[in-house]
Amino acid sequence: MGGGFGNKFGCYPEDVVLAALARHHRIALKWVETRVEHMVATTHGRAQVADLEAAVEDDGTITALRMKVTANIGAYPVFTFIPDLTLSMGVGVYKFTAVDLQSTCVFTNTTAVAAYRGAGRPEAAYYLERLVDIVAAELGKPPEDVRRRNFIPPSAFPTRRRRARTTTPASTTAR
Repeated sequence: MGGGFGNKFGCYPEDVVLAALARHHRIALKWVETRVEHMVATTHGRAQVADLEAAVEDDGTITALRMKVTANIGAYPVFTFIPDLTLSMGVGVYKFTAVDLQSTCVFTNTTAVAAYRGAGRPEAAYYLERLVDIVAAELGKPPEDVRRRNFIPPSAFPTRRRRARTTTPASTTAR
C-alpha cells in the first residue's frame, strides 16, 4: 500500500499461517477477509487523551508547556512507541523555554495501536494548535498573532544538530 494510507506495521497471525500453509502444501493461497473482520483484527490509531498546561505571558508568549498523554494501546500491543512519537513532536514549530512531556500507556480490550497515517504527528499538531487557540481566546487576541509570537524565528535556521561525543576504547590485540 503506497503513500500514507492504512496500517503500517504488524505481522498478523494469519500472514504467518498462510505462508506456512502455502509452503507446506506447495500451492498458492490468498487471504480474504471482510471489512468487519479487518476492522476488529488489525491495529488502529489515534487512541490518545492529552492534558496540556501552558505558562503564558500577557503578550501571548508561551514560556512553558506541560503535555501528559494517556494512550490506549489495546489488549495485545505490538509496541508502545506511538505516544512517544507524539511527545517527540510535542513542541511542533514553537519555541518554548521549558517543556515537560509525559506519556502513560493503558491496556484495554481493543485491538492494538500501531502506526497509522502519521503515527503521532497529527495528535501532537492538534494538541498544540488547540492549545494556541485557547490561549488566544483567553487573552482576547487573534490566534494568528499568538502563533506568530511563538513560532521559531527564521533567524534560528539553519539549525545545527549537536552530535553526542562518543569515545571508543582502544582495542588491544594479544600476540
